[in-house]
Amino acid sequence: MNATIVKRSLLGAAALGSAVGLLGTGTPAQAVVPPGQIVIAAAGSDTTDDVMNAILTGTNQKNIRATPASAQFIEGDVNCTDLTYNKAPVPVGQVLSPNGSSNGRNALAQSATNPAGTGCIDIARSSAGPRAISSNEPATFEYYAFAMDAMGWASTSLAAPGTMTKQQFKDIYNCVITDWSQLPGGGSGPIQRYIPQTGSGTYGFFLSDLMDGVAPVAGGTAQCPTAVFVQENTGMGILTADYQKAILPYSTGQWTYQANNAINPTIDLRNEARMGGWVAPSTVNANTARWNGLDGGWELNTGTTADKPVNENNIKLNNPTPDFPAIRYVYNVVNSVHVNYAEARAVVGFSNVNGGTKSPLCSNGKLSQILSFGFGPLNSSTNINGNNNAGATCRKYSPT
Repeated sequence: MNATIVKRSLLGAAALGSAVGLLGTGTPAQAVVPPGQIVIAAAGSDTTDDVMNAILTGTNQKNIRATPASAQFIEGDVNCTDLTYNKAPVPVGQVLSPNGSSNGRNALAQSATNPAGTGCIDIARSSAGPRAISSNEPATFEYYAFAMDAMGWASTSLAAPGTMTKQQFKDIYNCVITDWSQLPGGGSGPIQRYIPQTGSGTYGFFLSDLMDGVAPVAGGTAQCPTAVFVQENTGMGILTADYQKAILPYSTGQWTYQANNAINPTIDLRNEARMGGWVAPSTVNANTARWNGLDGGWELNTGTTADKPVNENNIKLNNPTPDFPAIRYVYNVVNSVHVNYAEARAVVGFSNVNGGTKSPLCSNGKLSQILSFGFGPLNSSTNINGNNNAGATCRKYSPT
């Protein structure tokens, strides 16, 4: 990719609507980058927010934070005006930052077609895989997996067991198991269910891979209180009264990154939540995180043996009956009909043909960032059903 070409994007589904109001139909973009340059912006998943913030450091490459700590200004270019993103409640004159994979992908779809905001969002961060083709999921979307993650469960309770089966996890969220004492190795005390926010890929993956597509029961009884929705991958939303009760889905990659930065309270959002392990149905039990004594840090438990569950054969997209639950890719999504498609793909994708061109991210150029932020890297040799004909360190998938 020409180093001078990079575009600016990142509005969200709801955010794009807000931006349209700010721009006004037909309002010309206020270019603040040199002529001939564009800004490439990414938005969406909280799970990959930090790692993509470390990856998108090239000229005019912008990463819009899922929940900005303060107003985040994104320069305009020929295709989009200047915009300032913020978390809710959004001040007048600013735009709601897309928070979660669904919101980022919806914003990417709208960015290709909305006359007042075409070109404002170029890349959607996503911790969830391709959706069924719909108005929000165009057939022109391209998913580029760039690393592996695993969804585990976490708890702040000392009564929580060390491991549980996927069925036991489902039983908790369906109010069949309501006390830690009902689990092998558990202590005694009630359980309070916490659930990631509904716009997140973590929530979608929680439903598809851990709940098998069925939403948890509402609860609302003394034995099984109503579940609490919180920001994904943080224990900071757990109420003090629920500290010995709480269970919540948690990205292992995010937990690992936070654990390795425990001295930094702005990074470590676990609130002392520990990762639990899974009792796998047909292999030895294993945790998705492991301690690396040589490096002195936590890492994803990757490998090809039964006790190292984070591998591509355990991703349901590749294997409908994996030995181990809740292993996933994390993705960047681009849209082939987007005005800045070629430039966006050159940042996060590759040409999926023999000898095809590859972005730095897909040619092992960002390995240190992937590892530092807790995710599992992909090799260049694996090619499952034609998802890597180019020999990239990424995989390409399409909507179904």
